[in-house]
Amino acid sequence: MKATNMLTEALPTKRREKDREEVIESIYHDWDEALSRSDVEALLKLYAHDAVLESPLVSHLCAKERGICSGHEELRPFFEMLRERKPPVRQHYRKTYFTDGKTVIWEYPRETPKGEQMDFAEAMEINDDGLIQHHNVYWGWFGVGVLQRDEYRKDEESRGKSQESKRGEKPGKEIEGYTYGASEVGKSSVSLKELEQLKQTVTLTDEDVHQLRLTGDLLEGQTDAIIDTWREIIGNTPHLAYYFTDPSGKPDESYKAKGEGAL
Repeated sequence: MKATNMLTEALPTKRREKDREEVIESIYHDWDEALSRSDVEALLKLYAHDAVLESPLVSHLCAKERGICSGHEELRPFFEMLRERKPPVRQHYRKTYFTDGKTVIWEYPRETPKGEQMDFAEAMEINDDGLIQHHNVYWGWFGVGVLQRDEYRKDEESRGKSQESKRGEKPGKEIEGYTYGASEVGKSSVSLKELEQLKQTVTLTDEDVHQLRLTGDLLEGQTDAIIDTWREIIGNTPHLAYYFTDPSGKPDESYKAKGEGAL
């Protein structure tokens, strides 16, 4: 009889532990997904109203002596700044998380299968309501370098933030030698000597040029397939894909259409 009572009492505890595991798993996935989409509202829903976030980036972006955001009223403008200023090298590769049921920790390592990304360790305390109560962000040396180079504050044109207004426009006035949509050929900013040096750098020989010209007839009817392959490469390469999306992170269909028209 006593053993039966002990088993009955243990069942709610195991159920609570299982529920807690699901909460932690949800935070792990939902937080990263919301951040990758730059979805401010989705991020805020994961934090308690009196949550605290600590990160050097708070001091850097918000001109605060202490790198702390407290409550939704401070978290919202911080997340909005991240949405507008997040550099391309801020990617989201990770492997797993560690938790004791109350705190969840995971790493964004510098090295990824597709190159380098900003390196962080995220540590979040999850309250009884399943919300983030306290969030600490610990930075690696590569991420610190991004702050030192002020990549979160670079002007819009240099970081591509003005994509929405600039995509689809004829860039002839912005790029020397580029006369998109015009019949004349502009003068290149690269001299013939520099061109030869570039060819040497990539080991491009006269034979390579000859062979490339021979492939013209073979590839003429495969332009669409080549474009599709290249776009797949772009989509799988974060620092390239960044420049083919609009400010919300979605593919820029207008830019895509104008690119097709140029071929």
